[in-house]
Amino acid sequence: TGLSMTFITTHEAEDLNLYFHDRSWLADNDVALFTSNRSGRSEIYGYFEESGKIIAFNPENEEAAFNPVASRFTNEIYVFWKQAIYVWQVSINGEKVKVNAIKLVELPQFAIPISSINENANGKLVCYAYRLDGKYHIGIVNKDQRKSEILTHTDFEIQHLQFNHERPGLLSFARSYGTDTAPPGSQDNPH
Repeated sequence: TGLSMTFITTHEAEDLNLYFHDRSWLADNDVALFTSNRSGRSEIYGYFEESGKIIAFNPENEEAAFNPVASRFTNEIYVFWKQAIYVWQVSINGEKVKVNAIKLVELPQFAIPISSINENANGKLVCYAYRLDGKYHIGIVNKDQRKSEILTHTDFEIQHLQFNHERPGLLSFARSYGTDTAPPGSQDNPH
């Protein structure tokens, strides 16, 4: 095929790539994101393609952020952090990384984030989901106005929250059955 393959890490820690539909490359395509517990806790790291170096993105001495997703349009990373959704504006100078953290929306107390944050087709909205009091909630945030709105609640577990890549207002999600397969007898009740 003519394509080359590079192993980003061979570290003995648990290094994990982002989920297949979550963008892992920063918009300038110079850095790939992944998570690793090499520091003793799961944190966000970046692999610098040009140099092969690996750099931690989580601000030092801060609570670890999780479920990172890179923006398609700017060098920004969306994360769940400090019981909120943040956008990390990333500045890279050589191999020095600076993160400017902007809170987009505070999650309710005791809310448990689920699925990943996802950016819409024009980069103006991000969607998120969380579980609270036995219900599952899907919300969106207008990035510029930092206004949030809960779109719907369900009694069933949801996953794979994703905006359409071409249509900014089209959002989909999947119902979770606890496995990647539908429940037995699902042919009688298609989903």
